[in-house]
Amino acid sequence: MVQKRTIRDHKKKHKRKNRKVRIIGFLLGAVFCLAGFWDGAVYSSAAGTAADVLTVAASQIGYHEKATEEYLDDFTANSGTANFTKYARDLGVANGQPWCGYFVWWCMRTAGVPDDRHPCVGYVTKDWFVDRGLWHDRGTYVPKPGDYIAFGNPLHHCGIVESVLGDRVYTLEGNSSDVVKRRDYGLTEDRIAGYGTINYTGASPVVTSPTAPPPAATKAPAIPSTDNSNPGAPYPIPDGILGSGSAGDAVKWVQVCLNELMDAGITVDGIYGNQTVTAVKAFQKKHGLTPDGMVGTKTCNKMLDLWRKNGASNSAKQTGKGNSSGNDQSVPSVSKVSKFRAVAKRKGFLLRWKKKTSVSGYQMQLSTKINFKSAKTYRVGKAKAKYTVSSLKNRKKYYIRIRAYRTYQNSKGKSKKAYGTYVTIHKKTK
Repeated sequence: MVQKRTIRDHKKKHKRKNRKVRIIGFLLGAVFCLAGFWDGAVYSSAAGTAADVLTVAASQIGYHEKATEEYLDDFTANSGTANFTKYARDLGVANGQPWCGYFVWWCMRTAGVPDDRHPCVGYVTKDWFVDRGLWHDRGTYVPKPGDYIAFGNPLHHCGIVESVLGDRVYTLEGNSSDVVKRRDYGLTEDRIAGYGTINYTGASPVVTSPTAPPPAATKAPAIPSTDNSNPGAPYPIPDGILGSGSAGDAVKWVQVCLNELMDAGITVDGIYGNQTVTAVKAFQKKHGLTPDGMVGTKTCNKMLDLWRKNGASNSAKQTGKGNSSGNDQSVPSVSKVSKFRAVAKRKGFLLRWKKKTSVSGYQMQLSTKINFKSAKTYRVGKAKAKYTVSSLKNRKKYYIRIRAYRTYQNSKGKSKKAYGTYVTIHKKTK
């Protein structure tokens, strides 16, 4: 009886041991099958096409960088501005670094694109593509879905081209205001440095003549111009339809007119951006035109009519809001503010700049948006060389810009302001 109990106990013990072995084996198999990591590399069963990369990138929209190395896999938990992300962790590189390049690298590798077909770096690169004959400067090439896009001069940001519609390019970007975002830009915007082609197929790239982007303006009937009928002189009256993404002297003409006729406060930089679109829509709505934000024959003629009814002609070159009026030829010039910097404080900034002579004061704008949408505006007197901004959000990136202005009397005795060009910086609060 004792012997039978001993045999039965031994069989139960052996059965329990086998069950443990099977459970451990199952768990190990699950880890290796699901985790997808080995020797610090990320592996994927994706085919490595541009469509695969865009699917991976789009799935990350809304991911926010972390304050510490905790909750790296959660999209919003532990959100902060310390540059900690799952992308750097998964790639096996140093965390807590600017991560737009890591995001592109991570998307490429996760989608199954071999490492030798895309840059495996955290910084923004042009050289990698130039060395392989795969770089295209802005304006010489129509980008394709899956292309690498680089921004700035010097380079400071990158992303992935998602699509091109008309004269706008849509992108997926990491570290865009600390988050993975979908963005869009005009194809001719100066902020775009160029594009890098990713060789997704593995075949040798076919070198062809660069393809020019679609024209920024559709031709419309030309509007005659004489010396006394051009309110935006020395810039030419537009002879085409202008809209978002357009650039050049014709856009400067529109900006000068909007500043004079509506006191719009637009920097005359020749770039048809969000500020210009908004001002054009406001002008069109005010004067009974279709508010489409585009300047064609009707909008241009209305600007000319209003100018002539006010008795104004042959304006001097304007560099900011309300710089010219009537027949006044003595609009003062205003140079840029120098040594503009921001010292981060808790929920604010201490702004400093070099005091200028012969100015009436300074105008500053602050926004969390790079296009300064819904910006807060501040004015300080000419004697100031610093200004404290408070009541902001903690650990939040802000875009800040400043310009000087001079007050003068136009030919009709009206007080006007001549503005210099904005100087823009960005900084995070503490």
